[in-house]
Amino acid sequence: MTKVSVILPTYNRKNELKASIDSVLNQTYTDYELIIVDDGSTDDTYNHISKYLSDDRIRYYYKQNGGVSSARNYGISKANGEYIAFQDSDDIWHKDKLEKQVLKLDELKDYGLVYGRIGYKYNNDYMVVPSDEMLFEQNDGDIYADLLYKNVIGCPCLMVRKECVESVGGFDEKFPALEDYDYVLRLSKKYKVAFIDDVLVEASIMNTGVSSNALNHILASCKILGKYKDDLLRLNIFNHKIEVILYDAKMLGIEDKIEKFMEMALLNPDI
Repeated sequence: MTKVSVILPTYNRKNELKASIDSVLNQTYTDYELIIVDDGSTDDTYNHISKYLSDDRIRYYYKQNGGVSSARNYGISKANGEYIAFQDSDDIWHKDKLEKQVLKLDELKDYGLVYGRIGYKYNNDYMVVPSDEMLFEQNDGDIYADLLYKNVIGCPCLMVRKECVESVGGFDEKFPALEDYDYVLRLSKKYKVAFIDDVLVEASIMNTGVSSNALNHILASCKILGKYKDDLLRLNIFNHKIEVILYDAKMLGIEDKIEKFMEMALLNPDI
């Protein structure tokens, strides 16, 4: 059995994809399979990366476009590994990323997932998430309540036991953004979380795509509010979440529209 299945969804990122794949192939830990899920690309991605497919650790699948959650879920359905890791098509892993995470999960048998830090480049700026200021007093273990308050775990720095993935299900394909936040919340509600105090991934904040779309982010935040309403209320975080959403909506000049959507999401977060 393969130890780690790496799920790499991609859509029209042929120019960035090679560096992302290379960062997986250059890992110090080598017992893995790389599952590339092409989510309906129209930029000749297959021919651009075909040279990699002679490596028997790599499998390539092409599917109809359905979004990043759909692509990740498809990859999960093809995974054979004991652990599952998620790479993005424009991110670069540090060469010891898999090694450190496998060692951590091998050591902590009662933990379901492990995360580390991500370094983000935006123009000439560089920031680390989670930064020291963003971290909790307790960064691992039962951190579900802390994660409800603050989203600090990005998908590319995540590794999860496959049995935990099978237990909580796949990514929610109805989320327009923050699908990874919802996924981590579902995992951390049920399983203990381990933390590696190192930057494991280098990423760039793009001006295009779902992750940088402020409106989708706000809409997804409303869905988070509805989906986790009971826990947010119980933990006294509900009003804080509303304040953040309305502040972001005000910055876009759409406060009234978001208030209406928020009301609908509280009644039915699956909208």
